[in-house]
Amino acid sequence: MQATEKRNKEKVEHLSLGQALTDYRILLCALVYFCLNAASYGVAFFLPTIIKGFGVSDTQTGLLAALPFIFGAAGMVLLGRHSDRTMERKGHVAAALLMAAVGIGVAGLVSNSVLVMALLCFAQIGVSAVPPMFWPLPASFLTGASAAAGIAAINSLGNLSGFAGP
Repeated sequence: MQATEKRNKEKVEHLSLGQALTDYRILLCALVYFCLNAASYGVAFFLPTIIKGFGVSDTQTGLLAALPFIFGAAGMVLLGRHSDRTMERKGHVAAALLMAAVGIGVAGLVSNSVLVMALLCFAQIGVSAVPPMFWPLPASFLTGASAAAGIAAINSLGNLSGFAGP
């Protein structure tokens, strides 16, 4: 499988920064990274406020706010390990993004505090698992200077969600 990945890298053309900004693969990766960052910022910024709305103390809010990130850390390791073992990235990234979208989306529709926390833990597994499985994707179709320009474009465009999201 690594030989296939190497052959795919070698047959790709070199891209300038301008070409990187117009390559559909790079723009698609940037969109995925943009959405991931928006979800990540949304959870990180508003999680304490959501938990405080459950009617718990400040100490309990802090402890409960750590819970989704504990699940996220475990999910990141398990999903990343499985992705590495199978050398399959796109499906794993898509599944983790779906987990994030479903968890965050449904958490906004329910009012039961236990269910909201469970959904946010589920969502955080997806949010945390995406980056280590996502970043090998651009490296699979970009090489050398093209990789530098492409990854810079993906990172720059994706991080605009920090501006647009809030």
